[in-house]
Amino acid sequence: MPKLRTGLVALAALVTLVTLVASVSARPAATATTVAVSAGAPSEFAFKLSKATIPSGVVHFKVTNNGAIVHDFKIAGQKTKLLSPGQSQTITVNFKKAGSFPYLCTVTGHAAAGMKGVLKVLASSPAALKLEASLNARKEVPRPTGALAKATGRFTATLDGHTLKWRLTFSHLSGPAISAHIHLAQAGKAGPVMVPLCAPCTSPKSGTARLAPAQVTATKNSRTYVNVHTKKNPNGEIRGQITRAV
Repeated sequence: MPKLRTGLVALAALVTLVTLVASVSARPAATATTVAVSAGAPSEFAFKLSKATIPSGVVHFKVTNNGAIVHDFKIAGQKTKLLSPGQSQTITVNFKKAGSFPYLCTVTGHAAAGMKGVLKVLASSPAALKLEASLNARKEVPRPTGALAKATGRFTATLDGHTLKWRLTFSHLSGPAISAHIHLAQAGKAGPVMVPLCAPCTSPKSGTARLAPAQVTATKNSRTYVNVHTKKNPNGEIRGQITRAV
C-alpha cells in the first residue's frame, strides 16, 4: 500500500509538470525583429542594414560578408566570427530598452575607415486592449422602472494608449435612447459621466474618445461602466460594467 501511495503521488506530480509545460508552450512567443546586415557593400568599408530603426525586444541580425576581404559585425556586446567573403552568420540581441546602439567591424582599421554606425531602438508600444460590456436593466443603479426584461445592449471597444474606439448597440428599450455615457464607478455604484457617447442615440453607434491617464487606469481596472438613458429612465435604463474582453 505505501508503494502504491508513493506511485500515485509521483504520477500526480508528473501530470502537474506536463500540464505546466503544455501551458507554457501554448503561450504565444513574442515576435522578433530580423535585420539583414550586408558587410563590405555598398563599399568595402561600409555596412548596409535593412532597418535603421527597430522596436525594442529580440532582434536577429543576419550578417553576410559581401565584400572582398574578411569582416565581422559587433553590436550591444554580441559579435560574429570573422566572416570570409560570401560567409554569413546570425547573432541575436535582446534590446530591453530604447536607445541608440553603435555597431562596428572590429577588424583593425575597418571602423576608422567608415565601417560603423548607430542603430536606433524605440520603445515598443503595448498591444491595444480589447474591452466589452453586456448591458441590461438588472445592473442599473438606481433600479429603472418598467418591464425591461428584454432590454439589452452591448458595448465593445479597443483602448490603444489613450485612444478609445467604441461601438454600442441596444434594443427593446422603453423608448428612444436620449443619451449614453461611460461613467466612472465600480459595479453596483452610480458615478459621474466620464465620456459622453451619444445624445440622442440610435443603434448601432460608434465613435472615438481620448482618455486622460486616470481614466485609462480606471478603465483597465473595471472601474467604468456604460449605460443608456431613456425619457422613462433618465438616470439610466440599461447598464454594463466595462471589462477586458476574453
